[in-house]
Amino acid sequence: MSDADYSGSIASRPSPVSRSRRRGLRSFRRRLGVTVVILALICATLVVLDHLQGPKLQAAQIDTVRAVSQPNQQLRLFANELIAPIRDRQVTITPATPFVSRVNAGAISVQFQTRLLSGVRYSVVVRGVTSAYEQQQSTFNYSFTTDAAQLFYLDRRDPGAGTGADGEDSIIETGITAATGTGSADRRVVYSARHIQSFVRFGNVLAVALINDDHSSALRLVALSDKAIENVVLPGKGQLNSLAVSDTGVLGFVYSSVLPAAGEEQDATSRLDKTLLALNLAGSHQPQPVLGLGNHPFQTLTWLFIPGGAAAAVLSGDNSLFVANLGSTTPATPLGQFSGLMSAALDGSRLVVSDPFGPLALDIATRQTTRLPPNSLRGVTPYGGDVVLVGKNQTRIQEVVILDSVTGSFTGYVVLNRGLSSKIIYQNADQLGNIETFRVSPNGQYVAVTVVPDVAASVSDHYASAPESTSVATMVVEVATARVVRTVAGFDPNW
Repeated sequence: MSDADYSGSIASRPSPVSRSRRRGLRSFRRRLGVTVVILALICATLVVLDHLQGPKLQAAQIDTVRAVSQPNQQLRLFANELIAPIRDRQVTITPATPFVSRVNAGAISVQFQTRLLSGVRYSVVVRGVTSAYEQQQSTFNYSFTTDAAQLFYLDRRDPGAGTGADGEDSIIETGITAATGTGSADRRVVYSARHIQSFVRFGNVLAVALINDDHSSALRLVALSDKAIENVVLPGKGQLNSLAVSDTGVLGFVYSSVLPAAGEEQDATSRLDKTLLALNLAGSHQPQPVLGLGNHPFQTLTWLFIPGGAAAAVLSGDNSLFVANLGSTTPATPLGQFSGLMSAALDGSRLVVSDPFGPLALDIATRQTTRLPPNSLRGVTPYGGDVVLVGKNQTRIQEVVILDSVTGSFTGYVVLNRGLSSKIIYQNADQLGNIETFRVSPNGQYVAVTVVPDVAASVSDHYASAPESTSVATMVVEVATARVVRTVAGFDPNW
């Protein structure tokens, strides 16, 4: 073989490096092809599974603060696509609570018809959710915990114990799931001032009634966020009582002008006599008279807001009962003649009124009345006091007293009445104390019972308006268990 033939033979053969590169390229192509096929199969599987599983829950929304303080709050469940309508029977809520549901495009709204319990974990399950276009079903599961309850109360200084902290009274916020006791744990002073008569709270605003040195009244709005204070201009010098606020932020109170001192002049037409005034915390802070029949202001014996809005029940000076909307110019609606007005049902459907024979439940819509006698307790019929309707079929919380005919002493109780049965929620520890009043939380979960532990040893704080015992205390009781969950040294509990 010539040199030329040898060299050509060498040149025509592929080098070992080229063969290795081609093998690697073929191997890469095979691996790439397999990977693409696998990914395609995975994607196809996911698409199929997604199609088979139906809609998915992407997000949820609920105000856990309003859910315990106001009825008709909504839980909204957002799906990843448009969904078909559902029925209420597809929804399960634990703990059980009445609700209605509806679908709007890609969202399910679950509206709770009553206020939820505080500090409780709720589970919502919606079964059989389908797309607006496909029939594949899925289940939505969502859980949330409502905010724990907070209590605000008034702690007045003890005039017999010195000036205290600059002689100021304090409005205090505390949790009510803490251990029983009057210690300072879980206790926060939110506002202090001299001579606080009473207060109410709406969200982050306090409305505080104070007593001036000349015994006239002042009204302040206090922002809890930054402690900003606004002094509300009242219609002349006068005295304020029966301060209350609605679920919608309308503030109301009864106002009477102070008679002029000797030598002072006062326009008789500008004088107010037990006149119901109102102002909107979200609008003008100028109090205006609430008008009754004939566009005349109410001369008010007692009044209260009806839960769920700005409507108020007003018992006028001639014992006529009206429902007046403090948020509009709608004429007041007369409901009849009664000797007393005690409370409004938690659901806003009924009032507790009284006649000479005792308390009655008055249905606002139908004006029908049902008598509410105290149930037998411990084998005797007690004397009945204030009543609050807390459920259906006249379920109610009532203060009652049993008199010992031998000793002449009495024992006070707060009871839950269902039908003909009574459950004791709270009773005086001994026969020395006295139950002054009680207030039920908006959701009916707790009742705050204000007591004077020893009436005989009680000392008044001698305030010019709404004087109170210096030993007054408030016990917060869980209605379901009749367990005292908080004890505070103060009164005027606000939820």
